[in-house]
Amino acid sequence: MASETIDKTMLEGMFFGIYPVTTPGNAQVIGLLVYSYSETPPDIAAFIMSEKWKKISEEAGRTLIEQKHSLSALVRSMKEYIYAGK
Repeated sequence: MASETIDKTMLEGMFFGIYPVTTPGNAQVIGLLVYSYSETPPDIAAFIMSEKWKKISEEAGRTLIEQKHSLSALVRSMKEYIYAGK
């Protein structure tokens, strides 16, 4: 579990169908739809055991990465930032 950063290993894993278990803050930044709302070990274990994360398809993870965290997504963001004159 990475905290306070988006670890590229998590994004690579998601692209290949592995759902990451991470901190709530990271999950929100990445755009995960399902995650543990607490960082305590018992809560994270309960989240893993609940298997709620299995409801998210491998394709959904791949799509999320392509839309929010790919090189083309970065270029789109940069283009918007530059055109806005910031």
